[in-house]
Amino acid sequence: IGCQAGKKPGIPGEDAAGVYTAVDFLKEAGEKEAFDLGGDVIVVGGGNVAMDAARMSTRCGQGKVTMFCLESRDEMPASREEILEATQENVAINNGWGPKEILTENGRAVSVVFKRCTSPIASRRFMMRTIP
Repeated sequence: IGCQAGKKPGIPGEDAAGVYTAVDFLKEAGEKEAFDLGGDVIVVGGGNVAMDAARMSTRCGQGKVTMFCLESRDEMPASREEILEATQENVAINNGWGPKEILTENGRAVSVVFKRCTSPIASRRFMMRTIP
């Protein structure tokens, strides 16, 4: 059934309430056939699992769904069909951005700080060259 566990990016705040790996989110939303997102959603990643998480988020909540990924649109690992379908479901895709930290209030995620990325480093997951 594909990937059994998600990976977090190794940034401050990633263990806050309201932060999920895509795999955990998809599993829970699929089992319950619902998921209370409670507002806007940010998805970090540019692969097919991230696309699935973004598209499922549009079905589970009333808020805006925005994706941020390291790669340019042409370099995204997601299939072209997944990217097209996500944009048709009003998912905003922002290319060339990597997560720096997740800001929290009272232990709950409230926003994500991103850093502009000039290129992902292919050999290491979530590694990137950034603009100072």
